[in-house]
Amino acid sequence: QILLTLPAQAAVSTENLRLLHESQERAMRDSPTGWLNHSSIQDALIRELARSKRENEPLAVLMADLDHFKHVNDTYGHLVGDHVICEVTRRIGDAARRYDLLARVGGEEFLMVLPGCNKSTAAEFAERVRSAVGDVIIQSPAGPLTVTISIGGTVWTPGSAPHAQQLWETAD
Repeated sequence: QILLTLPAQAAVSTENLRLLHESQERAMRDSPTGWLNHSSIQDALIRELARSKRENEPLAVLMADLDHFKHVNDTYGHLVGDHVICEVTRRIGDAARRYDLLARVGGEEFLMVLPGCNKSTAAEFAERVRSAVGDVIIQSPAGPLTVTISIGGTVWTPGSAPHAQQLWETAD
């Protein structure tokens, strides 16, 4: 009888582990966008900075903010605002490399951690994002909308002293 119950207990344990992993993953992400959330990107930025120091590579940190986004929510409602946020994050994600770290850190604020990017490649990326967001109309449930994005950035280079929080603050 013990041998008959072992497979059932193993199946329950496996399912519990899967559910635990799934809930941990959801806790790290912003639900509408699927991007990392504020606390997750803080940890990731610390890890990426340590890796950049070890590998002697630059690390770019960009902070982006949708301009006058309160007007979108106030005029069209939060459902349209959420649609715009999701479309913007999709466009930024399309411009990013698969290993770049992207996070929604506030209502309409986004942090991007770009391993191996120097000042010029970070500026090129920021321009691609600015263009993808601001130069293309968003088709929303309320009709076509145009939003613009402001992006600040900084680059850690080997030999520099700043820590992760300083990089974030400087990019902001």
